[in-house]
Amino acid sequence: MKRYILSFLLFSSVLVKAQFNYGHQMEFGKNRIQYQNFNWTYFDYERYRIYSYQGGGEISKYVSVSVNNILPALEKKLDYQSEEKINIIVYNNQNDFKQSNIGLSSDEQTNIGGMTKIVGNKMFVFFNGSHAELDIQIKAGLAQILINQILYGGNAREMVRNSTLLNLPSWYVKGLVSYISEGTTSYTDNYTYDAIKNDHLTKFNKLEGQEAVMAGHSLWAYIVESYGEAVIPNILYMTRVTRSPDNAFLFVLGVSLSNLVYDFTDAYNRRLFMNKDSLRKSPINNNSVLKKYKTFRHYYQLKVSPDGKQVIYARNELNQLRVYVKTIGEKKQKRLLKFDPKLEQVPDYNYPLLGWHPNGGIVFMIYEKKDQLVIRSVDLEKGEKVTRNLPGFEKVNSFSFSPDGKRLAISAVKKGKGQSDIFVFSLNTSAIEQLTNDIWDDNNPVFIKGNKQIVFESNRLNDTIKASDDAKYFYKINRNSDLFMAQYPFTNKTLVRVSNTPETNETQPQAYNNNYICYLSEKNGIYNRYIAEFDSSISFVDTTEHYRYFFKSKPITNFDRNILEHHINDNGTHVGEVIYANGKNMLLVTPINKLNEINIKAPQSTWAKMSARPVLVDISENSQPKPAQTITPPKKEEANTNGIDFDNYKFEGDKNNAVKTETVTDNNSVSLKKDTTSKKPNDQFRFPIQKNYFTSFYTDYVVTQFDNSFLANNYQVFAGGGSPLYLNPGFNFLTKVAISDLFEDQRIIGGFRINPSLDNEFMLSWEGRKRQWDHQVIFDRQTFARVAIAPELISDFFAKVNTQTLSYRIKYPFNPVSSVRAALLYRNDRYMPLSNGDFSLPLKPQYQNMAGARLEYCFDNTRNVMLNIMNGFRFKVWGEYWQIKDDKNRNLITSGFDARHYQKVHRQITWCNRLAGGNSLGTDRLIFYLGGVDNWLNPSFNSNINIVKPEQYGFQTIATNMRGFKQNIRNGNNFVVFNSELRIPLVRYLINYPLRSDFLNNFQVIGFTDLGMAWTGWNPLSKENTENVNVYPYEGSNIVVTVNNPKNPLVGGIGFGFRSRLLGYFVRVDLGWGIDNWEVQKKIVGVSLATDF
Repeated sequence: MKRYILSFLLFSSVLVKAQFNYGHQMEFGKNRIQYQNFNWTYFDYERYRIYSYQGGGEISKYVSVSVNNILPALEKKLDYQSEEKINIIVYNNQNDFKQSNIGLSSDEQTNIGGMTKIVGNKMFVFFNGSHAELDIQIKAGLAQILINQILYGGNAREMVRNSTLLNLPSWYVKGLVSYISEGTTSYTDNYTYDAIKNDHLTKFNKLEGQEAVMAGHSLWAYIVESYGEAVIPNILYMTRVTRSPDNAFLFVLGVSLSNLVYDFTDAYNRRLFMNKDSLRKSPINNNSVLKKYKTFRHYYQLKVSPDGKQVIYARNELNQLRVYVKTIGEKKQKRLLKFDPKLEQVPDYNYPLLGWHPNGGIVFMIYEKKDQLVIRSVDLEKGEKVTRNLPGFEKVNSFSFSPDGKRLAISAVKKGKGQSDIFVFSLNTSAIEQLTNDIWDDNNPVFIKGNKQIVFESNRLNDTIKASDDAKYFYKINRNSDLFMAQYPFTNKTLVRVSNTPETNETQPQAYNNNYICYLSEKNGIYNRYIAEFDSSISFVDTTEHYRYFFKSKPITNFDRNILEHHINDNGTHVGEVIYANGKNMLLVTPINKLNEINIKAPQSTWAKMSARPVLVDISENSQPKPAQTITPPKKEEANTNGIDFDNYKFEGDKNNAVKTETVTDNNSVSLKKDTTSKKPNDQFRFPIQKNYFTSFYTDYVVTQFDNSFLANNYQVFAGGGSPLYLNPGFNFLTKVAISDLFEDQRIIGGFRINPSLDNEFMLSWEGRKRQWDHQVIFDRQTFARVAIAPELISDFFAKVNTQTLSYRIKYPFNPVSSVRAALLYRNDRYMPLSNGDFSLPLKPQYQNMAGARLEYCFDNTRNVMLNIMNGFRFKVWGEYWQIKDDKNRNLITSGFDARHYQKVHRQITWCNRLAGGNSLGTDRLIFYLGGVDNWLNPSFNSNINIVKPEQYGFQTIATNMRGFKQNIRNGNNFVVFNSELRIPLVRYLINYPLRSDFLNNFQVIGFTDLGMAWTGWNPLSKENTENVNVYPYEGSNIVVTVNNPKNPLVGGIGFGFRSRLLGYFVRVDLGWGIDNWEVQKKIVGVSLATDF
């Protein structure tokens, strides 16, 4: 009989796959939606591959030639040559890129030791309508790959080692990449001027996001100007060796980072003083559209109504787009459009495009909606809205109305063409007429002289439109644009050149009246508004008179900062301007003075415009191989190098990566290095055969760490007594490796957990994320070497438990931040009795099979600020059903929710709140033990709290956080918990400059409050939940002592704690005082390895 009882105990002791694991391992996550099927092909070159899909052939050919030019020039400047073939993924437009799964990785915030992200040889670019901008993306991507290989190594072993020890601030790498790809421009000078004027750069460590990138850009520009471009590879190498940017600057430049920032700001202020222009004025003059502006909101596309009384503008806040109409001088504004959730992605400030119909009562908007271009009109008086598709285009760059309101002049990219051209779109018939058709970037077309002529900007080198041929891929694209005019209707292929300034950029032409046009020019280094007078004269006469057109231009503003955008209303009475001031975009509307009242002298050039600025990567240097020449080296300033020659040192293992050079010397001169990695002349460049892409996998990330958590979380078996002990996984060694295909549409993850007690675990996962439905299959095997079976009934009865779980998950995203998910679950448990007594020897292994299903909804729009600090909101609600395969029809039904909100208080200081709860039903319910923290290194269990109706439970788990208590301060089949924390990254908040210590950079002080309750049944105030009954039998007699202690189901905890990363692990220390029955308990210190709650 005892044998059957033991067999029954084995058979009933099952473990179930858990959704509940409250705290750091709760799975949230964002989504990507692919509206189309991408059929990838590639060009295979000797040193790189270019991947493209349907409609991207023209762009991929241009990228092929550009990479062939840029890569050797960049390697020469960085003194490093990549040994691996680089994979370059080309998207036809930014909207297609947003659909890709590239960069959608697991959340590193949930991992205590972080993830070693494998720095690969993959980059992406997308075409936004400008080949010049595409070249900047190519430079940035290649620079990122080369810099990462210099810093982290060129093979997987070095990457794993160095990425674990080297943590760099965003301004360092991203700022350097920005500088290499763009150089110094009027836009970057505009930012530097504003940042220094408002004293932003003195607080270097407090900069975030794009502000930090631009600050790093400016600092690297100063380094190159002051010390020469040759110091950049030296700094990178020393950063890798010393694991510290500050040490690298000190060793190479002879100055610390704090002193370098001071020197930079001081030098810039001296330049401003020396080149001060007393006539330069601020554009802000009581003409702001809004009273307040937020730094995290981007304001743009300001358009003034024809009567000058109203404006429309767009606002982008974390990629959520809104369009407003506002009457000038009034506080209220009306929202016309809102779409897309708030999400941290590469911003697209091209959309929405806005415009007023000439009659003044209708607003037009062009934007992308679910992979489709749409044009929408809103009648402000009638409230009517009309939306229609705009087919045939990959992207629309800009548009403007004809004076009669019947046509739109559009700059757009036609599908499959890979170039920006000018079109005329009929609003009545939807007919499209193409005006230009060549490789040059044509943008911002406007009608002038009624409907007779169109003026637009273009970077073309001539005024004749030529048929496309293969030679177009080898044109050197100029970043600067001139203005051109076309007669309309467009009957010939010749344009009229309005301006001819190759070294100056003219942009955004606007019709002023019949004889004038306005435009923006950076002639003096600042984008000011200029006016061009239109005139003509008779060129020659044959049967008819032929006219020669010409323009006379002059400045009409002299501002101290750039005009980023401008718009003159149709009546020519008001101008709207977008400027950058005090770290944010501002919207201004100003009445236009009469031309005879405007008397502006030619603006004085800025220091940046007058000085020769170095170009770090100039592909023209590599257009043809140049022979070595003997020169006398210029005298350069020496830095304090402590006796180390930083111009000639080499590192072991890096010798093969140096750019190959030839040296020519004579007796009286020094040697000069000649680059032999230069590309071949263009006439030798050949496009290879385009091949189909077949799936291949690359290492994505690696996790190797000591941990005290499971790979897959399971409900623990309920022991059945009044004082059960919670089974903790203990300390173990965890390894997890993920590989993904090139486009990250598929991912395979394998991992194992090894414990000194031989409680090991293995898992394998496959994930497919193509199209809209995402699929995942997970297999997990857990082994518990020694599990006590019913200790309250039989002592010293143990079994080895092997648990295999197979799950199939499917996810349907509604948008990038919300999705519905479902899972089918299967579990097999094998119980092997351990032979530690005669009674267990005859027992055979027992098996248990279970099946279940889960349905959940998830919302997550959080944005990472730094480690353990984020902003935003995430929420999850789910339900689970498990059926145990036996003759008793046993089951488990459970559901729950978890909502977390992270509110920015000031800079990195964040107020974090969490509300979570759950319940369980069925024959084998789940009991929740309230108390403690997740991943507790020194867990303890409160055995004094009794369990009501223990016979109804089959499984157990913990409900956290409830600091100041041991586990099991309350229990039951229901629970709810509220946690509130104020997280203060103390050192980063107070110190202006980056610190060398990773521990100090991530050190956080928190104050917390916890509230929670766990109860049995539906009423938490019932007698069984408000009394704790303990029974004490007196041995040797029939005397039984029953003690009824009143208890309040609600408990709380207050305290403070510390967090930081120590030896690569995120460690939490909490000092909590529990409040039970309105009495403050003794302090409990909890040390844990977990992030977030």
